[in-house]
Amino acid sequence: KENLQDNSDSEINTSKSDDEPGNVADTLHSIGAVRFRRGDYEEALQIFRESLDMKKQTFGDNSLSTAKTLHYIGKVHVKKGDFEKALDTFYSALKVMRKQLGHESTDAAETLRNIAVIHYKKGWYHEAMVEFQEVLRMLTMNPIIGPEHQDVAVVLTNIGNVHAKLGDNKEALGSYDKALAIKKEKLGVDHPDILDTLSNIGVVQFVMAKYNDALETFFEVLNLQHKWQGKEHPDVATTHNHVGNVLRKMGRLEGALDHYKAALRIQRNKLESDHKDVGDTINNMGLVHIEMGKLDEAMESFTEAMSVMKMRLGDNHPAVGAMLNNLGEIYREKGRLDEAQDFYEESLKVKKQSLGHDNIEVADTLNNIGCCLAKRGNYDRALGLFDQALAIYSHTYDERHPDIVNTQRNIESVHQQKINSFH
Repeated sequence: KENLQDNSDSEINTSKSDDEPGNVADTLHSIGAVRFRRGDYEEALQIFRESLDMKKQTFGDNSLSTAKTLHYIGKVHVKKGDFEKALDTFYSALKVMRKQLGHESTDAAETLRNIAVIHYKKGWYHEAMVEFQEVLRMLTMNPIIGPEHQDVAVVLTNIGNVHAKLGDNKEALGSYDKALAIKKEKLGVDHPDILDTLSNIGVVQFVMAKYNDALETFFEVLNLQHKWQGKEHPDVATTHNHVGNVLRKMGRLEGALDHYKAALRIQRNKLESDHKDVGDTINNMGLVHIEMGKLDEAMESFTEAMSVMKMRLGDNHPAVGAMLNNLGEIYREKGRLDEAQDFYEESLKVKKQSLGHDNIEVADTLNNIGCCLAKRGNYDRALGLFDQALAIYSHTYDERHPDIVNTQRNIESVHQQKINSFH
């Protein structure tokens, strides 16, 4: 889990001229914001829409008060995984803000950043990078904010996240280091607000296979969390998950499982039973069970994780698609290719619907289906899927990226198998 900072609860200021006639609409908006923070996204969405209708009737489509509620509706759509609806809503809010406040306003910058965050979540990393860079320019050139403001550190973190997804790990660390330096200068070396950036640094170290460095970073995060948040905070559980991930890669499976169990204990005490983080931790335990060769226990974990995700997020959320993909992995490990392919196909359907057809995660599942088809001797269809996956990867990564290299190897292997089948 990456700690992408999105300032999801930040408010956009509205003009005083909008306030007095719209007391009921504003009250509804406030109620919707409470529901949003509680995670009651369907209820929040209904309330925000009612508020929006009243504001449009009272103030018109181009008031800042209307933009404020549009902004929140966009955030609800993001939480629900409805990225296309979120984009449409944020673009509508951005149009109003630019008209009322100018293209360089901080509110316009924040809404553009939310759009960039969605492009990031959809895997449109190049688009997201351009937008984050534009937000960074807007903030650093703003005489009130400037290059050393904490909001600049947030955007630098966003840029680091994009670099990390693109495999540009050195650039990612550079962005995170700049963000961390700003925070330490402004807040102090052990301030709680440096925790997210430290954790991001640990994530990149993990991806770069610098496991000892990553462990050191995550334990530093844990120590700061214990100081500021105690040992039972949900964020502590997230860091236990990070430590577990590192230990799993180092082959220290029992240690990894211990940290996942510690995370799950905290989450079950502090979060609702259907919280996404609970599902993520159960999923991680399933991954350890696979590496331990305990496939039945892994299947049980993945099935439970998917049930949790569906309860909170619905059937068509990207996290559900990931769980379906993991169940496919289990059946493939068991040699039950028909069932594996069924799960992969369902995963692909969910991912395409929620993330779009050209997302990296879509390519990952296309690859998995291709591997199943190749093992069953369906070489032509396997090659077609590998080609689709390669096209998606090539749009995002450079030619040296491991996903591109591995897919090219899959294509070469299937061509060879096809030739051998004729002899």
